[in-house]
Amino acid sequence: MNRDDPMRSEHLDKWLVLDEVLPILSNVPSKEPAIIMASIAIYKLAMNSNKLGLTKEVIATKVVPHLVPLSIENGLTLQQFQTIMSLVREMLCKIEDEQQVKLEQLNSIKSQQQSLFNSTQQKSPTFDNLSQLTNSANSFSPVLSGANNSTASALTLEDKERLAKQSEQNERLKA
Repeated sequence: MNRDDPMRSEHLDKWLVLDEVLPILSNVPSKEPAIIMASIAIYKLAMNSNKLGLTKEVIATKVVPHLVPLSIENGLTLQQFQTIMSLVREMLCKIEDEQQVKLEQLNSIKSQQQSLFNSTQQKSPTFDNLSQLTNSANSFSPVLSGANNSTASALTLEDKERLAKQSEQNERLKA
C-alpha cells in the first residue's frame, strides 16, 4: 500500500485525530529529521483525507504554529525542508480559500439585508404620506363608512391602515 494512500485513514476517527493524535504530534520533544518527517506525513494524511479533513481553525491555530519552527531545524535536508514548506503553503492556501469564501458569503448576506432594509424604508409610508392619505381619505369618509353626506364621520384606524396599504399597492403597481 502506498504511503499517501487515503485508504490508510479509513479506520481513523476525525475526533480521535483532532483530540489525541494532533496534540501528541505537537508535544513530541524530538527534533530528529525522521521524527519530523513522520509528523509531516501524519499532517498530510489528516489534511488530505476527506474523512479526517482538518478545519481551517485547527490548521491556523495548532498545526501551522507547530510546523513553522520545525521547518528551521538544522538537521533537515533541503528536500525535507521543501516538503515541510510545501505542506505549510498548502495549509495556508486552504485557510485563505475557506476564509475568503466565508467572508464573501457574510458580505453578500449583509448587503442583501441592507438592500432589503433600504427597500422597506423607501416603500413604507412616511408620516407625511400617511397624513396626506388620511386627509384625502377623510374627504371620502361618508362613502367609506357607509354614512350619508349629512352624517360624515372620521375614518377608523382600520380604514386608514387599509387605505395606506391600498395606496402602497397602487404605488408598487405603477413602478
